[in-house]
Amino acid sequence: MTRGRNQVTQEVKKGALRDLALIIYRGEGLNKAAHIVSKKYENEYANLMPVSRLKREWKSRGEWLLDVFEINKDNILEQILTEQMYLKGQLYGLIDETAEVGEKRLILKDIKNLNKEYIEMLVDMGIIERQPDKLEIAGAGGGPLEISALAKAAENWSDDDVDVDAADAENN
Repeated sequence: MTRGRNQVTQEVKKGALRDLALIIYRGEGLNKAAHIVSKKYENEYANLMPVSRLKREWKSRGEWLLDVFEINKDNILEQILTEQMYLKGQLYGLIDETAEVGEKRLILKDIKNLNKEYIEMLVDMGIIERQPDKLEIAGAGGGPLEISALAKAAENWSDDDVDVDAADAENN
């Protein structure tokens, strides 16, 4: 039995559209991504997903994008949290496997960034409220003293920025 020119199985179509989206979201242009995917779905009998069809489908991605990645709007936060917990578990496993302190610090920074991204997403969705980035203390004149700039600078400091031996020599 042969299929008509535009008939492909839902499985093939979903796979092609998922591949197209992944390539585009990795930074490739639509034209090149469509050619790559079209070639992948070509065999000696037919091109199941021609470039023109992929480009046309991309314009209506709002209709199929969640479906091809099997994203359920009702539990998207659970899905993201589950994925982040998995990623953090993998990162903690890497910490256990490495002996190098520098590598461990980089991995911990990745974990911190995962947490930060998750919190930002929750704020953007209105699920949690952002707390102020500044701390006000009564200054000498009774007015507020803003220290958020110092706090932000301290966030970027690392142990490598301080020469402990030189600081000890200055103090003695």
